[in-house]
Amino acid sequence: MLLSIAVGAIFKSIKLDFPSAQSSVQAADSKQAAPKLQALIPLYIYPQMINGRSNWLPLVEAARKIPVVAIINPNSGPGGKPNSDYAQGLKLLQQGGVKTIGYVATNYGKRPIEQVKADVDLYHAHFNVQGIFLDEGASGPQQLNYYSEIYRYIKSKKQLQQVILNPGTHLDEAYFSKPVTDQAVIFENFGKEWPTYETSPYVKKYDRKHFALMLHGVIDQAKMQSYIELAVKRNIGYVYITNDADSNPWDSLPSYWSAEVEAIRSQNLAAFYPQ
Repeated sequence: MLLSIAVGAIFKSIKLDFPSAQSSVQAADSKQAAPKLQALIPLYIYPQMINGRSNWLPLVEAARKIPVVAIINPNSGPGGKPNSDYAQGLKLLQQGGVKTIGYVATNYGKRPIEQVKADVDLYHAHFNVQGIFLDEGASGPQQLNYYSEIYRYIKSKKQLQQVILNPGTHLDEAYFSKPVTDQAVIFENFGKEWPTYETSPYVKKYDRKHFALMLHGVIDQAKMQSYIELAVKRNIGYVYITNDADSNPWDSLPSYWSAEVEAIRSQNLAAFYPQ
């Protein structure tokens, strides 16, 4: 009951104070050809109230300034219907302009496809998400048919209009040209590896909205900012960087989250008003 009342109060404030992220993105797209840089957050954090404030609220606050996509992952997948905490947390994000997509594991193309589809069905029926994040993604051409079937299945659901594949590395160009995914995480690693990473030559041929980056273990805030600048130069459209460096670096927001939001916002403003 206390959770419901507290979150309800937050919803009222959001309705007054938080404009629609979708409307702001549409306005931005009308001003520039290139899509805005977006935050893609692996939100592997259990939703809870701490001192009367949702620990997911920083994403809603960020969505006032930048486009935010949150990957929802209750239990290495949906794990059944959402409990009351997740239901309230999802409502908070969705009313606050954060796009939500559901986590589904694929075991590099080895997981039985009917199990993948069952997870997709759960998200579609009970989580009100807008897309699916396919983790443990394969990168070679041998798995194209597997992911093509999943892609078509997801897109057959009217509400699910975004598919993000996460191989965490280079992947065959056919994943985009066929296509079998809308976006792909082409680099997921420690931040120190990012400066020497080389993107595949084809990356420059496509819109930046197709490529994503996830870095962890980036302790220094200045490096975080420089890595975002480098991501833009390398034609990356979705970014997330954290100073977390333990075995699960996605279970908390970075200590410099506000600065990261401002770094992304600055890149988008620079696209509007180049010097």
